Amino acid sequence: MHRDHMYLGKVWQTLAQKEAFHISPAPAVLRQRRKIALIADMNLPQCRKYRVEQLAGFWETQGVDVGYAHYQDVPRCVSVLQDATHLMEYRLQNTPVTSMYRYEAHRLRLPILYDLDDPLFSVSAYETYQNMSALPASMKLHFLSEAPRYLDMMNGADLITVSTPGMAQHTRLYTRRPVHIRRNFADALTLEAGAQAQAPQARQRQDGVFRLAFASGSQGHEADFAIIQEQVSAFLAAAPQRRLMILGHFDTDFLQRLAKASRNTPVHHLCALS
Repeated sequence: MHRDHMYLGKVWQTLAQKEAFHISPAPAVLRQRRKIALIADMNLPQCRKYRVEQLAGFWETQGVDVGYAHYQDVPRCVSVLQDATHLMEYRLQNTPVTSMYRYEAHRLRLPILYDLDDPLFSVSAYETYQNMSALPASMKLHFLSEAPRYLDMMNGADLITVSTPGMAQHTRLYTRRPVHIRRNFADALTLEAGAQAQAPQARQRQDGVFRLAFASGSQGHEADFAIIQEQVSAFLAAAPQRRLMILGHFDTDFLQRLAKASRNTPVHHLCALS
């Protein structure tokens, strides 16, 4: 893996020696169609769903092909670039490998779009983000020290997309690149699952328990829950058939304290995320 950034070296040498390194015209003009190469950090399942797979599905409904790859899968990343007309990068930081992808995209004359749904580039955001208080100091320092790498990558793109208006406003403090908003959304699969939960057959199986769900996609959201903890505890304690379901990352010690505050109302922790 430490030599991945050299993957294209021999290819570039050969192309240059054969005077075939530069291409003209741009692929979108030459082929009269569009195909997006989406290279992403897909380590977080929720990020893969909302910012990669859903986007690929959307573009395909518009007649635009999308080939996506995890950034550590070097052969596939290089492959999807070769017949693309545009490159989209998601949640990438500046490393020798991602710089290699960027260089190849420039060689292929691909416009580059950078997508992000967390202010990973922002020291000011993470230093004042209350959720960081729930994380070890070493992890917080890691986030802060990695911020310049994300900023370098972001500012090297032609266009930036982010997930919320607040994120767009904050991003513009760090870049002069055009910033646009692309929100997360509920896709057909998610809506279908919701419809099944509301179907008559599902209602017939109901056990009379009212379940309140709190979904946490990443670490540190105990700080968010602390804001509503008093009200939630009072709600759970008011009736015996009320339950709290926690989905995702959550501190188990915090859950034990919450159960006691709710008069030992059961709290179910469904940790679906690694």
